[in-house]
Formats: sequence, C-alpha cells, structure tokens
Amino acid sequence: MSFTSLLICFAMLAGSTFAWFTDTATTGVNKITSGNLHEIQNKDNQKIETLEWVTKEGAAIVDQDKILWEPGCTYLLTPFKIVNTGNLALKYKIVITGPDGDSPLLDVIEFTYKGKDGNAVDINAEGHMTPVGTDGAATALITVSAHMDKAAGNDYQDKTLENVKFTVYATQDTVENDSYGPTYDKDATYYPVLDADGLKDALVNGGNITIAGDFTGDATKTEQGDRLTIKTPTTLNFEGVYTVPGSLEDSNNWAALYITDETTINAIDGAGIICEDKTDSSATYIGGPFVADVNAPDKTVTVNGGTYYGGGTTFQVTKGTLVVNGGFFKCAPDIGTNDYRYLLNCYDANHKNSSAKIIVKGGTFVNYDPSHSDSENPQANFVAEGYSVISEQHGEDTWYTVVRAADSATALQEAIKEGAPYIQLTKNVDVTEALTFENETTIDLNDKTLSSSMESGYSLVLKGDTVIKNGTYQGNGTARGIAAYGNLTLESVKVDVAGQVGVACSENNCTYNIQDSEIKGDYALANFANNATVTIQDSTLEGKTCGLYHNGSNSGLNLNVTDTKINGGNDGEDATGVYISGSTVTVAAGGYQQATFTNCSIEGATAVEVKHSDVKLTDCTLTATGDPTDYTQNNNGSTAVGYCFATTSNSKDGKIDPSSGTIEFENCTFVPKVSGCEVFNSYADASGNQGATIKGYDNSKILYPNKLTPNS
Repeated sequence: MSFTSLLICFAMLAGSTFAWFTDTATTGVNKITSGNLHEIQNKDNQKIETLEWVTKEGAAIVDQDKILWEPGCTYLLTPFKIVNTGNLALKYKIVITGPDGDSPLLDVIEFTYKGKDGNAVDINAEGHMTPVGTDGAATALITVSAHMDKAAGNDYQDKTLENVKFTVYATQDTVENDSYGPTYDKDATYYPVLDADGLKDALVNGGNITIAGDFTGDATKTEQGDRLTIKTPTTLNFEGVYTVPGSLEDSNNWAALYITDETTINAIDGAGIICEDKTDSSATYIGGPFVADVNAPDKTVTVNGGTYYGGGTTFQVTKGTLVVNGGFFKCAPDIGTNDYRYLLNCYDANHKNSSAKIIVKGGTFVNYDPSHSDSENPQANFVAEGYSVISEQHGEDTWYTVVRAADSATALQEAIKEGAPYIQLTKNVDVTEALTFENETTIDLNDKTLSSSMESGYSLVLKGDTVIKNGTYQGNGTARGIAAYGNLTLESVKVDVAGQVGVACSENNCTYNIQDSEIKGDYALANFANNATVTIQDSTLEGKTCGLYHNGSNSGLNLNVTDTKINGGNDGEDATGVYISGSTVTVAAGGYQQATFTNCSIEGATAVEVKHSDVKLTDCTLTATGDPTDYTQNNNGSTAVGYCFATTSNSKDGKIDPSSGTIEFENCTFVPKVSGCEVFNSYADASGNQGATIKGYDNSKILYPNKLTPNS
C-alpha cells in the first residue's frame, strides 16, 4: 500500500466520522472551467457529508466517538460512491492530507478497499467520469474496512489519529470534441497541483497555481527537459512541501525551480521546498540541489513566507531581482568554506553591474546574516532600507531575522500600514494619534520608549494577536493605554499610563499573558471579555483606583497570578487591590469566575474583593490600608472597605443578597489596618445563610454585615 493510501487511516482510528470535502477550484489549460465534483453519495443515491463506521456485519454504531478499537477487531465504513454532477467529462484524483496523530497505529491496522463486486479497488488510481446523466457519471460503491492485528500489544493503547482532509480534485477529460477532436484538453492538469508532473504541466501556462499537498520529485528525471521552469508570469501558492531528491544535485536538474519570468511564491507555515542532501561522495558540494535559480533579467521574484532548504544555497540570482518578505531559510554548508555564506547568492559579476539584486524585508535565516552577506565580494547588505536584523541562538545555530525598523512616528505608521509582522524601535518614538494594529504583530520596543500624548480614547489598539516586549509604553496624556482585541503577550514591558486604563483585555475567548512586566494606570489591568484566560507572572500592577479589575458583566474568567505585586490605592483610600466581579447572570452564563493567586503581595483599601467567584490564594500577603465603613451593597463596583479579603454581591436599596462561590486560603498572611478586619463575607439573612464558602480560615473570625467592627 502506498503512503497516500495509508493516510486514510488517520481519521479512522479516532473512532469518529470524517468529512469529505468535494468542492474544487478546477480550470482547464484553455481556461474553460470544468464541472465540479461536489457530491459523495450512499447506495441510495443520497448526498452524504460524513462516512460512519459500522460493524463487519453492517450494523450501525450509534456513538462514533466511543468505538472500541482492540486487537482483532474489524470495522467497515458505510459504502459510498463519487458522483459527477457537472456537464463535462472529468478525470479525478482523491487526495488525503493533514494527518495528526500517532503513526505507530499504522503498523497494526490493515486497510482494504473493495468494490461492490468484492474485488480490490486501487484508491490511488486516477479515475474518469462521463457527464451527469450518463452511465459513467458515478463510481461503483466503495467499501473501506479496517482490521487491527490480534498481536497488537500495550504499546498501541491510547493512540489517536485525526484531522484528515479528503479532497476530490477534477479537471476536464479528453472526451468532448472541438473542431479538431477530443484531444484538445489532453494537457489539462489538476488544480491544485498534486505531484511534480502536475506542477511541470501547470508551469507551462503559469498563472495562479496552488500546490495542495506534500509530494516528492522523481529522482530519475535528470534531463534538462525535465526541469520545472517558470517561463511566464506565475504565482505559486504552497500549501504543502515539494521535496527534491538529493541525487539530482549533479544532474541537469540541480535546482528545484528555474525561474525566467515574473514570479511570486506564497506559502503557509511549514510549506515550501526542501532539497534533500545527497548522501554519497559524488556530491560536488555539501547538500543537494538549490531551491531556485533565478535568471529573469529585469524581472522580480518575490517570496512571501514558507520553508526552504537547499544545498549550499537556497535562492541563486543570476539576473533579476529577488525580494524576500518572509520565510524560513536554511542550507547545507558550502563545501569550500564550510559555512553558510551562500544561503542567498548573486552571480558576482552581475551583482557588481546591478543586473542581479537581492532585497530582504523579512524572513529568518539560519547561520546567515543578510545584512553582512559574504556571498559577495565586497560583503553585501541585502537588507532593505528601513529594516534591521535581530539574532537569536538556537542550540549551535544562530537565527537572523529581518524586521521592520522604526525610528520615528512616521516610520512606525508606515510599518503598521504595511502590516509588518515584526516591528522594532531603533529610537524613542512619540506619537500624537492612535496606533491601530490590524494584523498579528510582534512589537519589539528594543529597550526604547514608545510614548503617546493623546487625550482621549485608547492610544494603542491591537486587533490581531500581539506580542509587546523589552521596553516602555508611556501614556503622557489622559487617554487610555492599550486595548487588546486579540491574544496579547507582554514580556519585560513597563506600561505607565496617566489615563483611566493601563491595559484592557477586550476580546472574548482570548488569552492574555503578562510576564516580567509593570503596569500603571487608574485601572492598571482591566478585563472586559468573556471567557478570558489571564496569566500574570513576576509582575507589578499598580492602580490609582484598582490594580487588577474584572468587569462584572463578563463571565468565564480564568485568572492565574503568581509571584506578583498588586497595589490599588495610590490615589485615595477607596481603592481596591484586586476586584473580581460576577453576578447571578454571569454564573448562569459561564459559572463562577475562577482565580488563583500564588506567592503574591496584594494591597489596597480592601486588598481583594470578589463577587460570585471561586478563588484560591496560596502563600499570599493581603494588606488592607482603609478604615472599615458601613457596608452597603451596590450593583456596580467595589463596595467593601477596610478588609484584607471581602466576598460580596451586587444588590442595592438596603437589600442584602448573599455572596457565593468558594474561597480557599493556604498559608496566607493578613495585615489589616484595623485589628480583626481580615475576611468579610456578606450574607442573605440571619437564619444560617453564610454566603460564600470559605476554607482555610477560622470561621469564627469571619465578619458579616451584622457583625462588623466597632469602627463601622
């Protein structure tokens, strides 16, 4: 069984159904759009979206997620057929991609594919169908069976295989006639491309080409006529990896691609071109083929993302311009210098006369600094103006990453407009208008200060996932600071905002990580999101009104704070260190708010106040700086003053509703301003309802509304 056919196993062993995705983008070489394969049908000619397991006797299994896979078992998939619903004859292929899981299971599972007559079916073979309404418009029924080896031992327990995508790709077949017969579309290829031959065919006409999955080139294709050559304007979209055999290194095909015209290469993470190393001593240099040879005078080749590995070189530019906007680049060392200096390389004479150029605006390069490239003599700087290089050590390798540099407000705005994924300040920058980041971005403050003098709104708006690190964000005006509408990470950042909020967590279902940072504001850190996961480590939160705040209209909080100092009240006594609010509404929507504090120091007029929350504090010091006052519930904001810890509720107008949730103390220290004012728990009535459950504290010392201190 080929590797492709084995991939079908990956969904089966999860014990669940799996979907067939049948819509395709299909275009013939003459730009005539062929019919689409968009239906999988059962034996009753009904369209089905999923295939389900049945017993070997054909009995249905109700719970597909709990199928017992054990040694000796056999299960079948309900029979299915592929149906052409278009009006053109088609040829098709089934491609199975994206498996995640435990491949050892494949060693003990045998898969068979049979037709209606019981004979074996080659699931990998190219199929042909006539137009809809004809006898050949559908395949015969196909049944897939899976049998687990009786000898499979304990090593195969608790394994899963999942996340498979099944796609039927089609293109027009040589059936319909034009004035010259049926062979006019004999060269029609599958779009997206499925193999090296398909890519070669597709490159004849160029245009927009998608490489849909992983495939390996043919090691026997050593003639110059076998080259994958781009001769017309082309866009390559890599969704898989094209692997080039290392044995082609000393053949006529020593590069994966030969580029002679305008070309754009786009690739998702992990996709791209990998040239295998040649393993025998006949290699003329260490490694295998190049990734690409660019010989396109006065034309531009642009690389946007992807992964590329080559022998001694990835991209060589003989003539033309190579622009690198992103990607991960690595090569085998050069056999002469035993280093990586030729990872990006221009033909020397043409580089000197400017007919061969390389411009780098992004990407990561292993053991190669494109701003100091020794591939040229004298040493060349391939990095574009306005960009810089940062380096990180990864084991014995040094990774050099090209990032967008910003030395002024104008340069920063330009970088944001470009959607640069990584921006590094090279000088202190002051802005007078809001900065809005639409895309996923890393903002490297680079030990510099980004300051804003805005007077209203949020001065820094983050709409994509964002990392901010290594520096200071200073809000000098009265505007709020950072509004995060995606996942946010702060690493070694000082946020000092004169306005109402330092950092606002504002998007539902997001993660907010604060590490080794300091945040100041009226409300230092405020959460206004449902189902937010907030993690704070080794940090300081200092709020004039509140250090750490969670709005009571939002449910599903998951908060974890360790080794952190939180202070509320540097602008008056009516300030709370930590305020976490909930209500009967949020409890119904997402349960109690969840919070843990470990080895934290928390200070405020009331150090911690919570409503309808589960809270655990371990090895924490809680300091109350306020004088206790009469307790009057309200439905908006902090209400208890003068306690190290208070659990309250949201009622008003003299009505006292109970607090709820579970509070647990472990090895905590209480430092009240007024002796005895350590833990306060509101309650509903005098008949035994004690509100929240409190553990790890002497219940006889808990204060209630009818049991306040003499100062109340």
